[in-house]
Order: sequence, then structure tokens, then C-alpha cells
Amino acid sequence: MKRTKLISRISKLSQELLFTKTVRTIKKSKKQFFFILLFDIVMILAFIIINAIADFIFPNSGMDFVAGLSSIFSVIFFVLIYILIYFFIVLAAYSFVKYCILDLIMSMSKKQKFSLNRLKRFTWLNTRIIGIPLIAFMILVFIISLGIETQYASLLVILILLPVVFFYYPFMNLCQSLFYKGRKQPVRKAIAMTFPGIRKYISIYVSSIIAIAAYLIISMAITAILKYTLFRTEALYYAYYPGFTAVYQGITIIGLYLLMSFNRVAFYKIADT
Repeated sequence: MKRTKLISRISKLSQELLFTKTVRTIKKSKKQFFFILLFDIVMILAFIIINAIADFIFPNSGMDFVAGLSSIFSVIFFVLIYILIYFFIVLAAYSFVKYCILDLIMSMSKKQKFSLNRLKRFTWLNTRIIGIPLIAFMILVFIISLGIETQYASLLVILILLPVVFFYYPFMNLCQSLFYKGRKQPVRKAIAMTFPGIRKYISIYVSSIIAIAAYLIISMAITAILKYTLFRTEALYYAYYPGFTAVYQGITIIGLYLLMSFNRVAFYKIADT
């Protein structure tokens, strides 16, 4: 009996680590998953376009414009307005794309008519779960920078951020998923699932670490082989290494986006539990 339970637990754990349920869902809904990847690209393009427009309106981050202001109050007012407008434009673009992605994820298991009726509420949710932590982070960095030397401040910020990001990533995904599922008080429920329910999503982290580690090992092995074959001479190195680097970076970016998309679907399914 104990042996059967042990085998059952091992089988369940291996399925969680190998994204078995997520892969099964994606296989059944390849079209939706393809559009999810397209929307991720749209999100990146939206950020690039927003930044390009901001740079066009205010070159050099608006420093020339700020230099022409007459008082410190005017400078502070301009900076605050600029940051707020930029933040809300980026947040609006992010919320729209993420809203569409969540609809695609839901359509993998449940067909429904697409509607933007709740987009405004979703944007307000993101304003709270993204804006408040961002403000808290800025205040933390400011306080640390005042009391500690720069070389130590950066290290301290990183040490503080690591555990925060560890819990914030699942919290944000679970909160957005719960909202789209129509659950009441998604923030409170996401907090309850994030901390006491760590066992539900820890496999996502472990799977991601295994996938990234396997990719790095394979990359190092290929690089080591190429070092003594394709890059064996200085002339060959300068001829082929730039192309190899470009291909490697492209594959890495694609791999990371696939991993993030897998994780997004996995978190959405965890929100069902």
C-alpha cells in the first residue's frame, strides 16, 4: 500500500514538473496558444512604440525641457506628471494585451464570447497590484540610497527583491487569472493562494529552473564543441561568431517566451483549485 502511494506521488510530481497538464491543454488548443505568443509580441511592440513616441516628444528623457523650467516646483511637477502619464499609457497597453491573453487561455477549456466590458476594472486591478508595489520599491530604493553607500545599496536591494519577486510573480498571475474567472476579491484570494498555497505552484518554479539549466548545459556543450571545430582559428571565429551569437540570442528569447507562456497557462489552471 505504501509502495503504491509512493509511486502515485512520484507520478504526480513528475507530471507537474514536466508540465503534463499544461502541455495537454496546449496540444488541444494550438491555435489559441499561437495567438497568445502573437499577443506577447504585440505587447513588446507596444512598449517599443510608446518609448519611441516619448523619446520623440521629449528627447534625452525630457532633460532639455526640464532645464528650461523656472523653479524646482515646476521641475518636480513636470517629472511627476510625465511619470504618471507614461505609467498609465504603458499600463493601459499591458492591461489590454493581458486581458486578451487571459481570454485566449480561458477559451482553451471554455468557449465564450469575447467582451471588453471588464477591461476598465481589469486595468484598475493592475494599477493597484503593479502601481503600489512599484511605488513601495521606489521608496525602498530611495531610503536605502540615503543610508548606505552605492556599492552596498545595490546588493542590499537585490537581496531584498529576490524573495519579493519569488512571491510577487505567482501573486500577479493568480490575481489576474482569478479576476478573469469572475472571482470576487481576487487580490485577497491571490494572497491566500500565494503564501499558504506555495506547494501548488512551486513545481512551476522547479520546472522552469530545470528547463533553464538544461538549456544552459546544452548551450555550453555546443559552445565547447564549436570552439574546437567552427571557431578553431581566429579567422573562423571572427567570421562565424557574430552569426552564432545572433542565432543563440534569438533562440534564447524564443525559449524564454515559450516558458513564460507555459507558466501563464499553468498559473491560470492553478487558479481553478
